[in-house]
Amino acid sequence: MLQEVQESSNPVAKALQKTELNKVLAIAFKKGMSLKEHKANLFTTIYLLEGKMKYQDAEREIILEQYGEVEILSNLPHAVEALEDSLLLLIQG
Repeated sequence: MLQEVQESSNPVAKALQKTELNKVLAIAFKKGMSLKEHKANLFTTIYLLEGKMKYQDAEREIILEQYGEVEILSNLPHAVEALEDSLLLLIQG
């Protein structure tokens, strides 16, 4: 996925599991790519598998490095930005 994202202008996502109750995605970013402020309707955990990313919400800014994680409450506005080429695992539900 990290090779695929090099040819893209947006992050590249792949669904690894999707049911009515949960979702698991792998998302690749190249350095500088971001997801602008948005909300998720389910409790979400992000695990950074590779790279370095910045997570930000109204109350905190966290720099995630390899194997770092952050938990995100449902309906909490937040954003992420890749500080290096990065691959994360997103788990909702």
